[in-house]
Formats: sequence, structure tokens, C-alpha cells
Amino acid sequence: MLKFSECIDIKIVSRDTNAIDVPLKNLDRLCQCLILVLYKFREKDSQLNIRFRLTLDDCKYFCVLFLCNDISVRQEIEQLPKVELKHFFQFLDNIDKFEQITFSEMVLYEYNEQKDYARRYNQITKYIIILNQAKQKVKKIRLIRCTLRDDFTTFFPNIYPSVETVIYENCDIVEPVKFGFYQNQKVLKIINCVTFTSTKVSENNFKFTKTNNGVTFEIIEKLLSKGTDPAQLQQKYISPLKELEADVYFGTYLNSSQSYPLQLITSIENCKLRDNETVFSYAMIKTLLDSTLQIENASFLPPIQLQISRFKEIGTINESQSIKSLMNIAELNGLSIIGFQEIFTREKLTIYTIQIKLPSLEGRQLSLKIKGIIQ
Repeated sequence: MLKFSECIDIKIVSRDTNAIDVPLKNLDRLCQCLILVLYKFREKDSQLNIRFRLTLDDCKYFCVLFLCNDISVRQEIEQLPKVELKHFFQFLDNIDKFEQITFSEMVLYEYNEQKDYARRYNQITKYIIILNQAKQKVKKIRLIRCTLRDDFTTFFPNIYPSVETVIYENCDIVEPVKFGFYQNQKVLKIINCVTFTSTKVSENNFKFTKTNNGVTFEIIEKLLSKGTDPAQLQQKYISPLKELEADVYFGTYLNSSQSYPLQLITSIENCKLRDNETVFSYAMIKTLLDSTLQIENASFLPPIQLQISRFKEIGTINESQSIKSLMNIAELNGLSIIGFQEIFTREKLTIYTIQIKLPSLEGRQLSLKIKGIIQ
């Protein structure tokens, strides 16, 4: 017996502005076929639910329909009669769950919103209504190989109010940058991103300088602190986020002189961090774990996962007494090691996995993975 797919995943790629008509015509033909089949299957199964995922890979003007919610959408749709996308809009109107939208290979900066005050009801207005309803269903946004500057993404939470998962992957993030706050967000992933700073050279020219791999704590704070009352951070705090996976540059932020509200990060239930540039020490680990003392029921949360490549104390370890040396140094820094594993790879690298906690029963544990130590 034939079954209709539970999830439809469409990717539109066009890096030639002048050739966008061809993929859009193909898209409309595809949607026409999907609608016919969908109607046929729903005659037999009225409860059929379809999930939809859309990827826009450098689609120039067409992507405006999904990047904005203003007059620019109407202006773009007015150009569509040349292509005719009525079946695409009809398809959007019939899907149950617009599960995910992915933007790839785009430069996003300076979104100057211009309200659409058109009052007439016509075909274009109908398409806009369908688009807005579809965008309100989206649960996940992915940005892949995009350049993020200025304030463009601050408008995304208004365009996609139901989003629960946001993923930045292989993106260049240029400071100063601003982000919006998603009221329903549960998951944040920042994977293989790079931080840059921008310097204005002339009226329309900027110089971009790489500062580090991963995102800085200033960027993390922008992504996490919106909507958080500062007074809450002085009390027992628990993050509304359920999962964080991020390539982060710690740098000097774990020095005692820093006043960063670490519990924004360390209170997230599933917290997985990576940093291959910073040289860590037990003192820095203690600062991280001390912040969990301000977290409600911290001892019941799963361990924070921290993967690093550089650890100051490793250089003082005697090979025959590695675990004993690590435990002694940890105790001197106010920490306890409750688990230790040493793995040798074929590439003659050593990977340490160390389970660390504060001496008291309070606070959260940390699973430290140190990779890439050459024997």
C-alpha cells in the first residue's frame, strides 16, 4: 500500500539572479503535483498530517518572502506573475506543519522595516496572508554559511513567533551585531561559527577582522539574556532554554575580575560547550561551577559538557601517576574529581575525560573532555 510522505523537504538553489525564474517554475510544478497527490490521499485519510521543510540557498529576491514581513514582501510578490507561483502558495496553505526553514549562503544586515499599509484585498493580499500564516507555524530556523551583521535577525522573532529551535552553522558573525528574542525558544545551537569585528574604512566600505573561532561571551549574552530580568540572576535561577550546543571562545571571561552572568549558560539543562583556543585551568573550571550555586536544583541537572584542546595542568602530570596528580591539583583548586578516563587513539593522541564537581553537595557537575594531546 502506498503512503504519502510524512515530511516534505524542498531545497531551492539559485546563485544567478537572472536565472531565478527557472527554479521557481520548477518549484511551482512540483507543488502542483504534490497538491494533487495530497488531495487524493486525504480523501482516504482525513487525519493525514504533513510536515514541511524549506531550504533557500542564496535565492536572491525570492528569499525576501521569508526574510521579511513588510512592504518588501508585497513588492516581491507583485513580480511573481512573470513566474506564476499560485501552486506554491496553495501548497503552503495546505501543509499542517511548516517545521523548519533554512537560510544558506546569505549576507544579512540592516533590516529597515517598512510597514505594509495596503487595505485592498486581492490575489497578492491573499498570498501575503498565506505566507504569514505559514511562517507562524515554523518551529525551527537554521542559518548556514551566512554572514550576520547589524540588526537584521532582531526582526526574525516577529516573523517566526512559534520558533523553538535556532541553529547558526558555519556562520560569520560580525560585531557589533544584534539578535532578537524568541519567546518560545527551547534549543540554541552555534556550530563552527567565527567571530569578526568591523571597522568603517569609508562611507560604504568596512574592514572585517577575525577575532576568534567560536562566539564570544558578548554574543552569547545577546542571544540568551533578552527577556531576562537582571534581578532573577541574583536569585535561584533556571534558564527557560532546554538545550545549548555552542562553539564558544572563553578567553579571559572565567577570570575572577569578570562579572559575566554565567548562570545564563550553566543553568541550561543540556549544556554542551566547545573551545579549542582558550588555555583552561582548574581555577577557571571552578569559576564556571561556582556559578551553578545560584541555580535552582543544580545538583539534579545533568553534567555540563565542556570539550577543550588546551589545559594548563596537563603539562604538570607524570605519566605513571596521571590520575593522582590531577586529583591533587583539583583539590588545591577547590574541586573534586569523581571520574577519569584516558583513551589513546591510532593517531597517537590522548583524550582525557574527567568528571569534576564542587566539594559540597550543591552545584552542578562538569564532564571535561581534553582532546588532541600528543604522546
